[in-house]
Amino acid sequence: MLLIGGAFVLEGASAFISARVLVRIFRRRLQVLRFASSREFVPHTEFPLPFLATPLHHHFDLLGWDRRRLVYGAWALGACFAVLGVLSSLGQIGWQRYLARFLCVLLWAIVWSSGSWSKSYFVGKHPAERTRRRRLALYYGYPFRLIGLQLYHLVEVIEASEDVIETPAEELALWQRMTIFDARSMLGLYCYRAGYYPAALAQWTRIPERNRLLRPEIAHLLADVDKSLALENQETQPMRRDQLLAQEPILEGNLLPADLPNPYEPVRQEETNGMQEVWNGRKPPSYFGNNGQGDEEDQITTPLQGT
Repeated sequence: MLLIGGAFVLEGASAFISARVLVRIFRRRLQVLRFASSREFVPHTEFPLPFLATPLHHHFDLLGWDRRRLVYGAWALGACFAVLGVLSSLGQIGWQRYLARFLCVLLWAIVWSSGSWSKSYFVGKHPAERTRRRRLALYYGYPFRLIGLQLYHLVEVIEASEDVIETPAEELALWQRMTIFDARSMLGLYCYRAGYYPAALAQWTRIPERNRLLRPEIAHLLADVDKSLALENQETQPMRRDQLLAQEPILEGNLLPADLPNPYEPVRQEETNGMQEVWNGRKPPSYFGNNGQGDEEDQITTPLQGT
């Protein structure tokens, strides 16, 4: 029965192991050295958990998979486990039974490992091949190609280009796997340098408040953005972020409520357009200057949607 209902076993095991076992062990025994000097509460989303959320289908839901794709994938996975489970019980030859059981265990391992390789994000350049000027983008997966097969998925492309990278250390930080919160922090910084303040605000406000408190450098940059927006609108008081974000509810479990900003969801063009109106319709100042390339490269492009 465990083999026939392998899809349901994975769903239950992912929730039990991640939420009931690993989170409790990490909360008591694990110390994240990066935040060792911080007095802020470290949420479980900063722990090295195998999935973004559990049960397992929520992990792929946060990755942006279509609901229909999730349902069809669950049906196909359940059918594979059912066929292999029946073959492992009714096979007339001993090696056939053991082969079916081995294939069931292998399928379990493949589905389980899919969470570990897809839960990490990285910031890279788009397109990956060398062009005249490339924009920065958000990916998840591994930054490799294996026999022409991409082991990564493009999430979105931001407005800033690769020219905003100033130091060799920042260049080395590209194509390195990290959490979604660190990736959003980097993208917001590069948008801030390029002068696209609404885009930077959209990136930083995607990070939940608890995770943002662990990164105090974002608070300083957000204060600068608030002052810039206030000066542009000739206000005496900076615009408060609580005017843009609703009060964060109390979190329970390991899946964010629907009314909270989802850091894994690509930033939509409507969000930056709405903040652009706050920016008073002004074109952000060019970080690069006029180098004779024309105005085409200074236009804001629509972020690519994940498939």
